[in-house]
Amino acid sequence: MAAGSGAANMFKLLGILVALYVAYALSVGEVYAKRGVSGATSTRAGEPYRYWSAIAAYALLAIALLFVF
Repeated sequence: MAAGSGAANMFKLLGILVALYVAYALSVGEVYAKRGVSGATSTRAGEPYRYWSAIAAYALLAIALLFVF
């Protein structure tokens, strides 16, 4: 077993959790993301650009956690 496999498994688990959040946010139509100093919820109907930007950012993060790290 490699010395870094524990950290790799942690990144994979985080990637799975982020991917699950993306699926949840897509099904509900709301996503929570950083805005300014704090964060805010964006809805698909109310703020589609912010919503899809956050979904894309989270999806890319999930892919990176699963396959890059």
